[in-house]
Amino acid sequence: MPAASDFSAFAAFERDGWTRVADGYSESFGRCTSLAIDPLLDAVRATRGMRLLDVACGPGFGAAEAIRRGAKATGLDFSAPMIAHAKETCPDAEFRVGDAAELPWPDAAFDAVVSNFGIQHFPDADRALVEMLRVLKPGGRLAFTVWDEPERSEVQRLMNAAIAAEGVGAPATPTAPPAYRFADANETRRTLERVGFTAVETRPVELLLQARSGSEILDTFRRGTVRLGAQLKVQTPESLERIRVAFERALEGWRTRDGIAVPMRAVLSSAGKP
Repeated sequence: MPAASDFSAFAAFERDGWTRVADGYSESFGRCTSLAIDPLLDAVRATRGMRLLDVACGPGFGAAEAIRRGAKATGLDFSAPMIAHAKETCPDAEFRVGDAAELPWPDAAFDAVVSNFGIQHFPDADRALVEMLRVLKPGGRLAFTVWDEPERSEVQRLMNAAIAAEGVGAPATPTAPPAYRFADANETRRTLERVGFTAVETRPVELLLQARSGSEILDTFRRGTVRLGAQLKVQTPESLERIRVAFERALEGWRTRDGIAVPMRAVLSSAGKP
């Protein structure tokens, strides 16, 4: 894998992308990522009085749920518009704009650190994990989620197949870290133990994405994601319509009386600080 310094263009791409989608994220892809918040908080045993840090907090959904559980929540994100939304979503939490690789808190400041679908967007995930360990108290817990490989997650597999079959062109995207690095349990264990975490556990989390139609799901990805959204945004109106039709057809097997209910698979990893 290239060195973290090789991902500077990717870092700018991600920051610009999440800044652009911030306004529509809560009503689009945020509906997907929020499905994993309860398992994530369960993994760190979030409870009353706990000091919890949410890294790559987005619009504050995780912090809001942590506060509902009685925790004292703090969030960090590199997108200023996301932090602005988070402050509106959850005024009882503290939020800061910042870099996951340089957390602006002292050692042992938190009982738990979480990141909901954030770590795959970090240009230097290893450095971010070192920082998460540093700000955890001894005995504290870390948990993070990532999306599983598309072949094990139905909605991503069907979306990718529709784009491959009907799409035209590809976006000019910078060299990026492997998108599914932390979907691999062995790689996750090796990385976390090398950083200094112990008691590493990784497990799949089955989520169910519900929508009125395949078109609604397609628009959710187009409006609320960066890497996949870039693939969709370079399409011509004609190719985007073909992708839409192919995706709708592929989802027929997941149709319900109320619309579509299709599985999405995440991977949840947790560990402790000695």
